[in-house]
Amino acid sequence: MARVNFREVRDRFRHIDGEFVDCSLSLPEGEPFFRVRFYAWWEHPLFVESQKNGTGWGFSDYSDGFRVMTIYPVGLRQFDVSTEMDATDIAFLPSHPLLWEYENEGEIFCNVELSPLQAVQMVDEVSRKLDWEWQDIGSLADAVGRTYRYGSASTFSLGRFPRTVYHAVREYLDRQSIPYFTPGEPKSQSLPVIFLCDESKIIAEDFEVDVPDFEHRPEWFAPSGERVRNLEN
Repeated sequence: MARVNFREVRDRFRHIDGEFVDCSLSLPEGEPFFRVRFYAWWEHPLFVESQKNGTGWGFSDYSDGFRVMTIYPVGLRQFDVSTEMDATDIAFLPSHPLLWEYENEGEIFCNVELSPLQAVQMVDEVSRKLDWEWQDIGSLADAVGRTYRYGSASTFSLGRFPRTVYHAVREYLDRQSIPYFTPGEPKSQSLPVIFLCDESKIIAEDFEVDVPDFEHRPEWFAPSGERVRNLEN
């Protein structure tokens, strides 16, 4: 096995079609880890050849090929892990809505009266641009509440927004020619990384991965016959 940074393997492992093994995620002591077990069927030489040639493919029982891969969060920040799950898809993402809370924030003051309906329209458009439900973006939900309370004033604070949301709100206000004021631009900063495994989430400063050595037996590749398992279906 070779322990490497996640950036060296994140494109290699995505749809792993595996299973959760175990984990230990503690703050702040101990070395946290998260283990999954799978077989890298997409790396089987005969499968790779079939993809190049455009020929049929399938697999028989390859359970002997399963190996355990361990993910080590470095600088663990937070986690939400379900042990009642498969391990079908995994991803290491340096950009994700759940990382916005780690961004610097900027405040936006609206310099005109704003109705609750206008606020809902604003957050609805902004959330569509961000591809995330506005009810799940705390700063946008707060902006609606602040408009209910203070929107009849000629100047009021829409709230403080993480940098990504801040710029999306400003772009909307500019398009709608709504006057506003910002005391200062939130600065860009390095962010942690999020690891996703189906419904489980781990956020850390970085991740290292202990990658297993996979064996690929010729008899596991079986493009025809009763024992075929076509993984596209």
